Amino acid sequence: MYNFDMKPMSVSGIIDQTFKLYRGNFKAFILFALLIGGTANLIVALIQLGPGVVVLEAPVARIVNGQSLSDVFGLLGAYAGAGQPNLLASLLSLAAAVFIQPMVIGGINFIALSAAHGTAEVRYLPQVWSRYGKLLGTFLAIFVLLIPIIAIFVIIFYIGFISGGIGAKIIVSVAMIIAVLMLMSISAFAFPVAIQEERYGFSWLSRAMRLFWYKKGKTIGLLLLTALLVQVLSFILRLIFSLLPPLFSTVGTILVTSLLQPVSIIAMTLLYLDIRIRAEGYDLEIRLAAMQEEQGQDEQGSGIL
Repeated sequence: MYNFDMKPMSVSGIIDQTFKLYRGNFKAFILFALLIGGTANLIVALIQLGPGVVVLEAPVARIVNGQSLSDVFGLLGAYAGAGQPNLLASLLSLAAAVFIQPMVIGGINFIALSAAHGTAEVRYLPQVWSRYGKLLGTFLAIFVLLIPIIAIFVIIFYIGFISGGIGAKIIVSVAMIIAVLMLMSISAFAFPVAIQEERYGFSWLSRAMRLFWYKKGKTIGLLLLTALLVQVLSFILRLIFSLLPPLFSTVGTILVTSLLQPVSIIAMTLLYLDIRIRAEGYDLEIRLAAMQEEQGQDEQGSGIL
């Protein structure tokens, strides 16, 4: 059973607590990340893979069996051709991103917040489903806000990069990277704020900006660190699965992606709590509420006696 101690944490402490929380609530996390999100992604991937999925022998097996390199390269070419995007796969991928991911991300956040508050339960799916409409609205709000801003940044970057000298290109490039990191960091607080504070739709934005600004360096650092950690683990595991036939490689890749998705989300959720503890004394608020609840139960018990 995972027990979270409501106290300020360092970046390394958040990473450590992230994996402890993940391990302690593994079944609940894979319900959303793997069974819901992973299944949707697998369907899209198999449709995109097309006829290549029927090839059950991996290239590495051809080499072991003594076939020529030309045959092996031909097989690799067939694999590549089988995986070209098609209209149906693209539409399903878009639908999965818009309608499935709010459920997945919301579920992971809900589990992390519940476990951190010591209110973990087994019926997460109905709890998250009852909030699905609000989670979808919040997810769409993120894109409505981010797409125009990113488009403006891209235009400014393009103009500065084309018309400016070396110095201007470096400045514009650095400014673009910083701006994107800030936007990603602020949007990472959207779901924790929405779920914990009932700020759905667009109402999470001002709150998320204040939280980010209080610990902007720590937020960007944790975001980059968890992204790097996930990408390294994903690269290693995907490299191993790439040696397998298309069907097994596809299933393995989806499995890896799904199992690693909760890591960054849990870490940013714990950072949300860490900032509230530091800036607002949220840990004291939780303890006071628990004491008042316990006192109320004692008074109620005394009244019954």
